[in-house]
Amino acid sequence: MMIKELIKAAKEKNWDFVDSKIPKISNSPKFVEWAENKGLNHKNENIRDLAVSLLEKTSTLDEKTQEKLYALMSKDSNPYVRFRSAFALTRHEYTKHSQEIIDVLKQATQDPDIREIAEGYLKG
Repeated sequence: MMIKELIKAAKEKNWDFVDSKIPKISNSPKFVEWAENKGLNHKNENIRDLAVSLLEKTSTLDEKTQEKLYALMSKDSNPYVRFRSAFALTRHEYTKHSQEIIDVLKQATQDPDIREIAEGYLKG
């Protein structure tokens, strides 16, 4: 599995493929490093979505990456990047700005594609 395959799938909005592969690679150092250093900063919103989704599923996140995710949750132009950033921060028990994260999770419950995920994170 190469990152190029995932990037191509994300650009094509082939989210079923992306979602099927993320659990298998989410703790691979090369994929996590790509997501932290390149994916989160990518100009393509679907690539940022891919990176955030991967980091949501990884087992550990450093504080620097958590701060990047908070910035994306607060300011990204793509709602899915904002929502997935909130998911990742919640999953990794990021306690700063908890009310803002809850507010974004509540917004995510309005989207039928991710409602169940957001509700799951809100229930804790």
